[in-house]
Amino acid sequence: MLGQTRAFIHNDRELCIDIQNHFYSVRIKQNDVAPELPCYIKKVMVVESNCTLFLEGKMSEVEWQVTYKKSCVAMRVDAP
Repeated sequence: MLGQTRAFIHNDRELCIDIQNHFYSVRIKQNDVAPELPCYIKKVMVVESNCTLFLEGKMSEVEWQVTYKKSCVAMRVDAP
């Protein structure tokens, strides 16, 4: 079971990195230099950090946030 958990968390971490890379790639393409990150990217960064800590065996340092800003949860995504 621990092997499956580690594999799941490893895949989660890789997905978070992919999301961040895509976000920054689009931001560069649009010449967007705003210093503030959207709340969803901040959440992805928290998940990625927690996955890294877990995989390094630092489970006591993992801190999951339960609450989300209402504005972040109610984001609207416009399809092209």
